[in-house]
Amino acid sequence: MTIPNYITIFRILMIPFFVLFVVYYKLDETKGGGRELFLFAAITCYIVAALSDGLDGYIARKYNQVSRLGTILDPIADKGLELVGIIVLSYKGNDELPHFPPWFVVLFFAREILILIGYILLHHFNKVVLVKPHWTGKVSTALLMALVCYMLLNLKWMSLNILVISTAFFMTVSLLMYLGYAIRELNAGGSGKAS
Repeated sequence: MTIPNYITIFRILMIPFFVLFVVYYKLDETKGGGRELFLFAAITCYIVAALSDGLDGYIARKYNQVSRLGTILDPIADKGLELVGIIVLSYKGNDELPHFPPWFVVLFFAREILILIGYILLHHFNKVVLVKPHWTGKVSTALLMALVCYMLLNLKWMSLNILVISTAFFMTVSLLMYLGYAIRELNAGGSGKAS
């Protein structure tokens, strides 16, 4: 267990609290400070969890604390944060928060399913798969987490459509990069890069 791993585990533990606070906020029909406290708590949970993603990676690289456990836990934490952010901002409850368009939700799940299928195929045919993050995948993860925070805060600084399209672009590019590596590794019988 390293410091980055503790941070990653903390990030994973924040996810159910975030979901709980958002559910209470969306289902609460009263108009008062108590309801807004749920939203504030949810936003705080998500922002702290998203920022800790960069922190654990920085510590792991700077202090040479990269571990096998960390390479497993970190993607789980990232995907968990992405998934709950997509789900809670796709459901229209008793709130005025912006929501993801249906096409974006479909793109997100299609991307994750294709990446999973690619990983399974690589594992089946190559037996050993070395998963290395690609920079486009990191950018799409960072953009998606930032977009969820932006939507939870209900900010109006930039057009939401532009931000959604920009995030979708990097999600698509990272998927294409992954598929390219997967096809190449299936042909070569080596190790693949995943986003």
